[in-house]
Amino acid sequence: MNAKMDELMDMLQNGVDEYFRSDKYKLLLNTMARFHTYSYGNCILIGQQMPNATYIAGYSAWKQNFHRQVKKHERSIRIISPTKYKTVDDDGIEIEHLGFKSAAVFDISQTEPIPDTDPVPIGVPELVGDIENFTGLISACHAVSPVRIEFDHVIGGAKGYFSDAEQKIVINLGMSQKHTAHTILHEICHAKIHSHVAMKEEKKDRHTIETEAESVSYICSKYFGFDTSLYSFPYILSYTEAGHEAMLRSSMTVIQKTADEIIKGIEEELFKTAS
Repeated sequence: MNAKMDELMDMLQNGVDEYFRSDKYKLLLNTMARFHTYSYGNCILIGQQMPNATYIAGYSAWKQNFHRQVKKHERSIRIISPTKYKTVDDDGIEIEHLGFKSAAVFDISQTEPIPDTDPVPIGVPELVGDIENFTGLISACHAVSPVRIEFDHVIGGAKGYFSDAEQKIVINLGMSQKHTAHTILHEICHAKIHSHVAMKEEKKDRHTIETEAESVSYICSKYFGFDTSLYSFPYILSYTEAGHEAMLRSSMTVIQKTADEIIKGIEEELFKTAS
């Protein structure tokens, strides 16, 4: 067992004692909730080294699977990873063994999108559940949308899209009521402020466009009674990059204005239906 493994095992032993004798047990449970596929030992190691970690992966995995690069000078989180190795016995028979090694992983906060690539949404769950007056809300969305809304099977895993060329929104069939409504609100935002005409005097990159649309959709969804934070925040986070705080500040006015317009428009339509 190498020095790194010795160090991790010492951290584990000390960590177990500390966690179970103090209020850090709650922190451990929270860490286990975020990293439920990891052993409790690795959860302790993660919690000790970076208590606020939210999503971790190896250096290569960030690059290949999520189109994100670990920032320079970031210190890795060390965990214990299983590894297989082979030996040959006295009879020349190869035997496979399971061992353990020290592995380096990084939290998403230690990474940034690779330029000129589309980031991959991270840890984004599917929204489930129904919405009160779903039919009325969808009908109102049809009325306030600047382009027609269609429902079809969307290829490639997307939940929906806005086609500027065809002036339409297409929403994937078979989703829950919450995800359907949330996606419609997201795409309505695109249609209102990200069309070629709307952005003719302003150029926005993909990060800004997706952050604006998802932020507007989150606000509208929350207003109409269903919380999408478990989906929206990881989605927005997957599109953040270095300097995103300045981008968010510059977008807040348009986010607020667009959300307000959509909410007022939907309310007016719902009021007409109720009258």
